[in-house]
Amino acid sequence: MAAFDELKTRLQKFGYTKFEDNSAKTEIKVFVAKSSRSSEFADTLEKLKPLGATHNADIGGFLGRIEFNDNSSFHGLRILFKPDSSAELKADEHESLSAYFTAAKFNNPKTDYSLDDLKKVSVESSYTIDFLFNKATKVWIKSSILHAEKLHRHFRGNTYVMHQRSKSKFIKNLYDKAKELLKAAGKPRMSLDKWNPGDMWMVNSSYENHNFDQYETIQELNTFLAEAYKDKKIIGVSLKQAVKTAKMEVKAYKPGFFQKEVTLDGFSYGKQAFLKSKDAFIFFNGGAGVAFRAFKTGQDVNAEITGRFAAGGKASLNVVDDILKECVGRNFEVTLRSREIKAAISKNQTKFIKDFYKKARAVSSTGVSRMTEDAFVKEVMSKGSSMIPFLVSKYQAFNVVSQFEKARKDDVECALSKLISYAGSETELSAVYVKVYTR
Repeated sequence: MAAFDELKTRLQKFGYTKFEDNSAKTEIKVFVAKSSRSSEFADTLEKLKPLGATHNADIGGFLGRIEFNDNSSFHGLRILFKPDSSAELKADEHESLSAYFTAAKFNNPKTDYSLDDLKKVSVESSYTIDFLFNKATKVWIKSSILHAEKLHRHFRGNTYVMHQRSKSKFIKNLYDKAKELLKAAGKPRMSLDKWNPGDMWMVNSSYENHNFDQYETIQELNTFLAEAYKDKKIIGVSLKQAVKTAKMEVKAYKPGFFQKEVTLDGFSYGKQAFLKSKDAFIFFNGGAGVAFRAFKTGQDVNAEITGRFAAGGKASLNVVDDILKECVGRNFEVTLRSREIKAAISKNQTKFIKDFYKKARAVSSTGVSRMTEDAFVKEVMSKGSSMIPFLVSKYQAFNVVSQFEKARKDDVECALSKLISYAGSETELSAVYVKVYTR
């Protein structure tokens, strides 16, 4: 029994958390993500070889199992790796898991992140550490450790209560006030996540009941948060899954001051021919870009920043329209929404497609002038059940990018700068936060 417990402890130190033991205490089943099962098996076998581990490829499924030779203190024990069929952690769950691990690190800098250590801390979250620890796979445990180590390295010497948005009065009060002040500032459609994408907030206990009603403008609230960040009393943290190492960046530290330098490179209405893809692009700064497409079938397009600035950050069509109106001005044309496009197609399908052809043909860079109207209509109609989702995305993407293309270069660069800022949650109205992510 002692050898069995020792082997299980070693596996826990390797980062594994989910096990099933047989009644005889001779076999340990380790549950890992299906996609990483082979690599995890090979890695564990290599680590245990100095202790007499061998690979029996004939028993234990397609991977085989780990056994131990006659001279090993673990002789007679065996390890199998099984696919973890449980659901992945939801956003609130993996954020809460990181909050517990970070709290454990601040509570005990020498923690080994054992369940005993994690149970010693309290986190403002809807989830208990027992639930999260049992559900989390090795990859999320490792990510949480990397988050905790990075945050402790930067903010050690201070004391915090960790808050996660699933159950935190501090976060609710803060974001309710921000929503109110953004509306008063004329930005009712600005996503609170773009004001501040904090998934977890590290809060000194003296600020947990802070009165946010005293701030009359969003700028005043942002200034307070910047000062509290400077004093290391309140830290908003945006958490991205970390794999091998973690990097930390401070974002939107100077309230009201953010501007990305943008140089326009060009436009594209599809990586191949116009009707071969449902997106359109604007390129800038030698390789960066904005892709416009519907990321969910039949819904409005979003702008997604690619390349060096806010890679993966998105902005909704409402935001794109607001920015176009602000930077391009009076010639701005509101893009039809998905429901309006679907209604127009339903009313007269052929007319809608022919009108789209005329609009696209009038923009030389689309290449549509090389097609006849009949060929255009025929190719669109050939898409069958995917025709309407294609038209929604393509029509909207074309309409947005063609407006950029018709605008003055300075106006386009103004709009791109604002889009980058918004996608990266670093607008002139955003509040300071730190982003922790993988390299």
